[in-house]
Amino acid sequence: MTQKIKNETTRLSLDFENYQSVFSEETHIEATEDHVIIMFVQKISGVPENHPNGKVVSRVIMTWPEFARTSKLFATVLQDNKGMAQESFINSVMQEAFEPHE
Repeated sequence: MTQKIKNETTRLSLDFENYQSVFSEETHIEATEDHVIIMFVQKISGVPENHPNGKVVSRVIMTWPEFARTSKLFATVLQDNKGMAQESFINSVMQEAFEPHE
């Protein structure tokens, strides 16, 4: 099954048979003179101390102009969905506050 997605200028095709969505708990960003590198990370629990406890599940490299455009897009999505974001954040903080600590 293929879904067509359209934004302002680009028409995308998404092939669900070869498409995978992954969840990311952390984002790491590195910058060079020419690019911004964004790494989306899943946390790994139960690993021995001093072993990697995060796995990069996606690495995206953008030019500075594209990064600036994407940053504005993220800010717009956050502003447009501020209520949902605040509720999700509050729920997350409350859950963390009442979890038993080892």
